[in-house]
Amino acid sequence: MTNIPLGAGEEELGPENIHSSLVGLAVDYLTRIMTGALAEDAFTVAQRGALLLVNPSSVDEGIIFGCLEKAYLQGIGQNKPVDLDEFKTTFRKIVSSIPDENFQRLACAAQKLAEMLASVKGLDDESIISAVKLSSLDVCYRAGVDRYKPMEEINPDKTTIENIRVMVERSLRFLDLYGPKTLDGFTFVGGYTETVSFGDGDFLTEDTLWDFKVSKRPVNKDWTLQIMMYWRMGLRSGQPEFKTIKYLGIYNPRKNEVDRIAVNDIPSDVIDTVDYDVIGYKRPKTRKHEGRQRKSWMQAFREWADARSDR
Repeated sequence: MTNIPLGAGEEELGPENIHSSLVGLAVDYLTRIMTGALAEDAFTVAQRGALLLVNPSSVDEGIIFGCLEKAYLQGIGQNKPVDLDEFKTTFRKIVSSIPDENFQRLACAAQKLAEMLASVKGLDDESIISAVKLSSLDVCYRAGVDRYKPMEEINPDKTTIENIRVMVERSLRFLDLYGPKTLDGFTFVGGYTETVSFGDGDFLTEDTLWDFKVSKRPVNKDWTLQIMMYWRMGLRSGQPEFKTIKYLGIYNPRKNEVDRIAVNDIPSDVIDTVDYDVIGYKRPKTRKHEGRQRKSWMQAFREWADARSDR
């Protein structure tokens, strides 16, 4: 990959008091929001994590939790409180199977989640703090609820908040240079396999698939393999945005550096290895004549001539 510095990097950032993975997620999600995404769309994984955290005892409880969250979000947007009695009447067929104690617990959790989503509006301190806390829910979905640290215990200090703000602003300048974005937070439905059954990407621009890495570490083989897999799964998913991809890129707002490679410069044997040995796509059947080296007509003529001279 070709490395391209974009200006001042990590030397301008102070020490942070929360885990670097949360900082990275907050920077990623806030960048999506600042470039037009709704908070409820940017924090999709966090909402899945929140559902696991409330531990619904049935499918009906999971459905009601989702509906309650949407109702509270709508109520906040319209400056109108949610009438739970009216809600119960509307969804009576489903709510009737849920004990009232469980319903109240779901409503409380849904309201809290909706209020936090609604509070992420920009790069003010409150928005950044809420983004960090919401990002903490991701781990419930990606690694299990036993890895979750209560968001009440996650309180970014002033330096951490400022670092996140600076890195989002850098990300916006980066997208001004290489964008605009055409897609963010995308999945690869149609491109997954039994070996790789999940995964979601960060950003697409017209000609580049981008992955954000908010890290002090240099680009490594794990990162390059990940973005290679995203590219190959994206093509298999059939999404039209992937048909124009000419480059794979990694942007690190902490270092403020771009690393990029043209897909035409990636060796075909590397692509085959990722397709068939890593992701698990089926290899095309080899025809009988494939793999054999055809003789050139000059070689065939010499063999014929040599055979005649031996007679």
